[in-house]
Parts: sequence; structure tokens; C-alpha cells
Amino acid sequence: MALKEPIITVLDVTWLITVEFNVWRHIMKQYKVVYPHLSNYPDPIVLAIGDVVIYGREDTEFPNWIFCEAIHSKKRGWVPKQILSKPTEENKATVLAHYSAYELTVTPGMLVEKEFELNEWSFVHTTHGEKGWVPNRVLVIRLDENDHIKRSKREVRTYDNNV
Repeated sequence: MALKEPIITVLDVTWLITVEFNVWRHIMKQYKVVYPHLSNYPDPIVLAIGDVVIYGREDTEFPNWIFCEAIHSKKRGWVPKQILSKPTEENKATVLAHYSAYELTVTPGMLVEKEFELNEWSFVHTTHGEKGWVPNRVLVIRLDENDHIKRSKREVRTYDNNV
């Protein structure tokens, strides 16, 4: 019987943490663009589960992004390593998840909502419904109307207009 109380307490704490996290996550989804980003790939590689790609080099600036060429479309682009099978001796890999390399062109002041983050990039959507990838370094978390913001790279700064 001595174990029941701690288990209940742990479950209660876990439940509270889960609820608080979900509320915080919802609040923290909105980001403000603070630096411009111009899409370098107007015709991006788009892949489906089971597609085969030629597995190229890994990006040195953003680890875990692999430059690939789709066998079926001959389109080239950066693909997250996490959605590729281990490359064969012929440098071919199978795609394990649907993927589009569409990058958004964004300008400072734009607001976006982050859907998920992978390898120092975020998949976001704009207030107009446009979706795509942007590098994390161009975003800051938007907390309130006074632009008290938390940098996406977990660096906290407060901007005071009176200074």
C-alpha cells in the first residue's frame, strides 16, 4: 500500500505538467520574423513514401540535411536525414515519409505559426495559409504585443523601447 500514494502523486504531477505544456505550446506557436529569408528553390523537391533518391552530400552549415536527387522527377534539394533509409552502396535511399522542400520567402515583421522544427529549420504557415520551411535563426517567439520575445535558439532577451 505504501506505493499507491507516490504513484497517484506522480500521475497527478504528470497530468498537470502535460496540461501546462499543452497550454504553453499553444501560446508559444506564434513567431515573429526578425530577419529576411529568400527561398533559393522555387521548384522544390517533393517526395512520397517509397520514392528513391540519390543520396548526396550532407550540409555543413545545417547538419542532418542531405542533398538528394529524386529518381522519378530528377528534382534536387535538401532532405532531412531522418526520413531517409540508410544509403546503399550505389548511394540510393528510400524515402520514409512524405516531404516537400518548399521554402517560404519571409520578411521582418511577418507573423508565422510553427508546426514543427527539424535540424535548425522550422515548418511554418503564414496568416495567409502559405506553408514552408524557414531557418530558425530568422524567427523569435512572439509573447505579447510589446515584443517581449524569446529567441528561438533558447536565448532570452527583452527589448525595451525606453532604452
